[in-house]
Amino acid sequence: MEDRKILVTGASGFIGINYFNMSMFKNNLHRSVVRHETIDSIILTNIESIIHLAGKAHEMGVIEDEIYFIANRDLAFDLAKRAKLKGVKQFIYLSSVKVYGKDSSEIILDENTPCQPNDAYGKSKLEAEQKLLTLQDISFTVSIIRPPLVYGAHVKGNMIKLLTLANSSKPLPFGNINNHRSMVFVGNLVALIDVLIEKKISGIFIAGDEKPIST
Repeated sequence: MEDRKILVTGASGFIGINYFNMSMFKNNLHRSVVRHETIDSIILTNIESIIHLAGKAHEMGVIEDEIYFIANRDLAFDLAKRAKLKGVKQFIYLSSVKVYGKDSSEIILDENTPCQPNDAYGKSKLEAEQKLLTLQDISFTVSIIRPPLVYGAHVKGNMIKLLTLANSSKPLPFGNINNHRSMVFVGNLVALIDVLIEKKISGIFIAGDEKPIST
């Protein structure tokens, strides 16, 4: 395997932990805790790719909108600008299907579906994508992934609540539900990231398992 130094932000999160466990580049990975006040001190010497997983996750509680924009848009863009200046060749940004907005739940999404985010989280992710793409040129590849719900070992949030409910002895009133929702196994997401690094592919990608499932 070619020696590629890869910097991963947000490595202590659910996706980050699994990426370090599953990636075919696991021997080439380096962790970084990234904040606005630390960007200038991050060592990027000989780093070929950055996988930017750090950011503010979507939450149901009341959070000031600006927090999402600072954590998801500004931090990513500032890091990418410095990375390009220091000779990093690729920046992979983990976005979200939330960029499509809530009204997208009734249609089949692809990379060309219009984005109409209707909350601060989705808007912050979309604006980050747009700013990052302005940095792309022949020497700096920008790869953007829009995953739906990600599941796998160490998952938290609504997914673990649903799994706990399903594993209980309580009767579940879902017998006549025929909805469909796309999800992605974290191992498949890891494989997609590895392919983007291996082949230096730019662009926007929706990550999803082959078949959607119902509740």
